[in-house]
Amino acid sequence: MPIYIAGGSDGLDFYEEGTWTPTIAAWTGTITTVGTCAGLYTRIGDQVHIHGEVNITTNGTGSGNGVKMSGMPFNADMSDPDMWYEGVGRENSITGDMVHIHAWIPATFLIASYSGSYPGGDGRRFFFSMTYKA
Repeated sequence: MPIYIAGGSDGLDFYEEGTWTPTIAAWTGTITTVGTCAGLYTRIGDQVHIHGEVNITTNGTGSGNGVKMSGMPFNADMSDPDMWYEGVGRENSITGDMVHIHAWIPATFLIASYSGSYPGGDGRRFFFSMTYKA
């Protein structure tokens, strides 16, 4: 439930926290089975901080540049072409590899590996955190 704080012009007149459920898909191909996907968020003014986890049980034919993640609690404001939102994460079950999260389009973020290879695979479990402007 949002909490409104007296104020106005400073942009800090809004506070909300809650849960959200990420939805994931492969860049190309199909992830056959998805496990637990859950997240928490805090929004203060137009700044949204998210963290959560997504699990790929069976990757199927998933491949490509990354794992697409949608269902964010708020779309990213991508009106400024010089603004790029990045977050960090880790695959915590199989490889232990670090990954980065970035706003690809307002309603879809991308989980990508630093090596440039597809981060998904059977049993992959990602934990992540990021802040962006709504």
